[in-house]
Amino acid sequence: MRPKISPVVIHVIKHIIECIDNGQIPVRAHLSPIKQFASQLDVSKNTVSKAYRLLQHNGIISTAQGRKTTLVSTDTSGIKQVLEQNTLHRMPQPFTELAWQKLYRVLLEKIHQGVYAPGTPLPSLKELETQYHTTYRTLARALHELEQNNLLVRHKKTFSVKHIQVARPQAKIVFLTIGNPKGGLRLYGPSEEIHRHLELICSQRNLTLISLTHDYYQSEFFYWGPSEGKHFSLFQDDSVIGYFFLASTFRQDAHRPVLQDLCNQQKPVAILDLVGNWRYEPAENKPNVHLFSAMITTQPGRHVGRHLLSLGHSNLAYISPFHQSAWSRRRLDGLAAIYKEAGIDHALHPCTLDRPPVIYRYYEDHAERQCPIDDLVDFYESWRKQRPQDFVALIDPLFDYQLPHIIIPRAEFYRALRKLFDQALACRHVSAWVCANDDVAVAAASYLRTKRIAVPDRIALIGFDDTLDAVRNKIASYNFNLSRVVNLLVQTLISNPISAGYAKSNALDIEGIIINRMTLATRR
Repeated sequence: MRPKISPVVIHVIKHIIECIDNGQIPVRAHLSPIKQFASQLDVSKNTVSKAYRLLQHNGIISTAQGRKTTLVSTDTSGIKQVLEQNTLHRMPQPFTELAWQKLYRVLLEKIHQGVYAPGTPLPSLKELETQYHTTYRTLARALHELEQNNLLVRHKKTFSVKHIQVARPQAKIVFLTIGNPKGGLRLYGPSEEIHRHLELICSQRNLTLISLTHDYYQSEFFYWGPSEGKHFSLFQDDSVIGYFFLASTFRQDAHRPVLQDLCNQQKPVAILDLVGNWRYEPAENKPNVHLFSAMITTQPGRHVGRHLLSLGHSNLAYISPFHQSAWSRRRLDGLAAIYKEAGIDHALHPCTLDRPPVIYRYYEDHAERQCPIDDLVDFYESWRKQRPQDFVALIDPLFDYQLPHIIIPRAEFYRALRKLFDQALACRHVSAWVCANDDVAVAAASYLRTKRIAVPDRIALIGFDDTLDAVRNKIASYNFNLSRVVNLLVQTLISNPISAGYAKSNALDIEGIIINRMTLATRR
């Protein structure tokens, strides 16, 4: 009988295989020495040695006493079969965050929250060891990483939080996103959370945040905010130190004029792409423009897949009406990769739409307006002309925002989702639904209640984004740790690193966390 491989050795081997499959380690490249690699992964030298021996036994690497370890083959199919045979003996365990990484994240959150204020010394190393119940080695590694990321300053016996000097008093950061003159900021889900974190970080750093919206209005392009009109006066404001541009819609026509205006500035611009299908031709080869993409990697799906497997859910459905979006496809890819590693990729059932529900297409592309909406608007416009102006003034805000922006979209949204829910429910043996975001998860919870299906006893449920709706409905969700994403972008605007132009591959693959609520449980 083949001996079982310990989980930590499997983790090291999978890390090396992933680097090989991604092309990060080409043929004839030298792998890190055992001692150095063990330090990087925070594991023992014996663990790395066992992993290297297994890889050598399967003909992937070549190593000998006194010689460097060299990659000789990129065919990892054999070692993958060995790992699968081991994982089939027991349910795969979720990825465990290394001790120093967990402490790093905790200390980083304390810095962001202002618990450790800029310029003030941290408690002594002994006090930190006691406070966080950790070892000196783990603490030293976490503090070293914070120092390397330019967040801490080393002193003789302790550290202090680095105080970032802003060039001018009353310095401003300008936040831009799509919106309209009446509805204001069009922020939903992650966009809303990003703006809240940006407000908090700017307040902590004594920066003034100016929030603007932009869009076409009566065939002309406008900015709305402190300075309304075709031209934005803050482009000539010397107190502005940078621009934070949030790209959260497919309507590239609405963003193109903003990109052209921003690229003409001599100040740093940070673009955060939440969509993934964007093209940024005006920003190419502009040294002041830094492009970041968040939430569109496979890592969130992989994280959720590991967690569900650890709870015994070996058969699940992925539900998404937004599968034309790169972020939805990447989440499914992440789930599929984990279930394929476990040898049960056939147990993942995609229930998706390649085009969004009709109401979402209406808002994303004005050329595709649907008759029910147009008829409703025409009826309302004719009705309001016959009513007293003071009465119309009371009704207008309700119609302009609540009716077409919330009530009608929700009804259309649920109607489109019902078909996907019926499809998922028809899949036999499925014990968990993974929803593309929290909006879908909230609708799924409502659907399952109407079907009298117990959650999580019969079907477990999880979404993404960790929105307020997920909190109110007690739905488990994946939190993307957006506070760290925003902090990195603000740091970019303040420090303005020299760049050879924007890089399309600058994806922020930051580890998030699963928030367990009442819709997740171990499979019975």
